[in-house]
Amino acid sequence: MNLVILLAALFLIVTESFYEGFKMRGKRTISARIEFLYLAVVSVVFFAFLLGIQTPFVYHFVPLWNVIIGYVFLRFAIFNLILNTVAGLKLSFVGTTKDTDKIMQWLMSKGVPRSFIAFSQFIAFLWGVSWLIY
Repeated sequence: MNLVILLAALFLIVTESFYEGFKMRGKRTISARIEFLYLAVVSVVFFAFLLGIQTPFVYHFVPLWNVIIGYVFLRFAIFNLILNTVAGLKLSFVGTTKDTDKIMQWLMSKGVPRSFIAFSQFIAFLWGVSWLIY
């Protein structure tokens, strides 16, 4: 079951970063199709959960805070890398609109090197995967 949680988190992060990256690149049609897939899967899973539909996976207790912490770490680690790649930007590009972008901009303005942030993203990736498959 833990592998399913990791794959679900990766699906959510990767598809969102893809459709936002294509939107930034100006490819609205492919962006809309990926966003539709993203929202369709999230909606189906949500309604299946609400209806109590059983899956073939073997369940065991996983604390919700493990999933939340792992997801946040994994998202911090890979979202911007995929988004920048799909959007055709430099991998080190940091935006200015989201709160996390503003925090990264503030850190870099205080002298924190980009290589340190990249290293922290690598560590966050390891921690995120660890929390999700724990």
